[in-house]
Amino acid sequence: MKNNKCTRTAFGNNLRKLLKLKGMTQAELASATGITRATINKYLCTKASLPRIDHAATIATVLEVTLDYLCLRSTENDVDCDIHVLKQQLCQERAIRQRLVAAATRFEQDIKNIREQEKK
Repeated sequence: MKNNKCTRTAFGNNLRKLLKLKGMTQAELASATGITRATINKYLCTKASLPRIDHAATIATVLEVTLDYLCLRSTENDVDCDIHVLKQQLCQERAIRQRLVAAATRFEQDIKNIREQEKK
């Protein structure tokens, strides 16, 4: 069973991963959130105190993730699960795209056949 408490380790690790993913520096996050760089740095240290809820919410908003995602994602298994879900969605989108292309091709052929019949 997962522990659903926001932990210092989870928050700091997730913040670090998200900054890297977004290509954002601590200074840029500080500027975007109005939170000092020193405070952002403190949150990145896994032994530091948990952030204030308003800081955590502001950081989550700027990084375009939910507060839940920022605070609770704590294992590589979560990331692997996210990747698996995204791959499934991509496969579904590809299948839909292929069906749409096939339907469009049939539609164009039907229109062509109708036009040829009208000429006769």
